[in-house]
Amino acid sequence: MYRHPLGIIIKNALILRDLEILKQPAYHNLVGVNVSVTSLSEETRRILEPSTVSIKKRLETIKILSENNIPINAMLAPIIPGQISHKILGLAKAVRNNGALSFRFTIVRLNGAWSTIYRLDG
Repeated sequence: MYRHPLGIIIKNALILRDLEILKQPAYHNLVGVNVSVTSLSEETRRILEPSTVSIKKRLETIKILSENNIPINAMLAPIIPGQISHKILGLAKAVRNNGALSFRFTIVRLNGAWSTIYRLDG
């Protein structure tokens, strides 16, 4: 091993297939994994990220990585003002309860016609 630090950003659970590989750099504090979590609503997730795994599976991924001492953080994005922004606290609690060490969020600024695309009820 070259002991080169790495950061990984994922929206999927496929990282679990590399769990054993990640344990060695994690032991040396050389790896950090960031899981993107859109919403706790499956309906909203399907609209924003239709080709990704369920929110339940992402939370399970956070939990498994955490249980295996892989440093895990959550990226709460996109946060859409007026649609998802009021749900940040619940989302933050869910990722924390599954073992995330921290979370970051990205707020989307929508102008003009784009705002009609992201009208969500979930």
